[in-house]
Amino acid sequence: MELTLRLHHRLLDEKRPCRVITAVDALCRTQVPETLRGLRTQRVRWHRGPAQALWRHRGMVLRPRYGTVGMAALPVFWSIELLGPVIELTGYGMLAALLLLGGPTTAALLVFAMAYLHGLTQSLTALVTEGRVYPSPDDPLRLAGACLLEPLLYRPLLAFWRCQALVTMGRRARWGSVARKRLS
Repeated sequence: MELTLRLHHRLLDEKRPCRVITAVDALCRTQVPETLRGLRTQRVRWHRGPAQALWRHRGMVLRPRYGTVGMAALPVFWSIELLGPVIELTGYGMLAALLLLGGPTTAALLVFAMAYLHGLTQSLTALVTEGRVYPSPDDPLRLAGACLLEPLLYRPLLAFWRCQALVTMGRRARWGSVARKRLS
């Protein structure tokens, strides 16, 4: 992300034409950390990097001379990628407060149900459309079961970690390392 933004920023500042083409069929795999601590380190790092790139190139936002990148892509990244976890975590807090303080629980639970079903639909759609062949016929069923828990457990945790990345972004935060297991 940093390289792409830097190229756009520099070339457009120099009034040189540039165009970045997306490879829609590109595939990238990563080794999943085996511990919760390793997963946290990875996800904080994965959010801090784009956050730093967006901050470094904030002068491009809503500036017509940077074309679609400045007028559309960067505002979307700022609102969804950077502010999304803050809004999501705030929503979880507000839901908890409504339930604890006896607020309009029907409305709160309806909003929660809609968010849960949205997350579940995204996860199940990804599972079905990936087109992967699994080693065991039970694997898709286990993954579907995990999809039921993902919006309840993983999403709030991920939102919290992404907010941590934003809080530590301005400091001289270390990138950290993730313990990896040798693949055979």
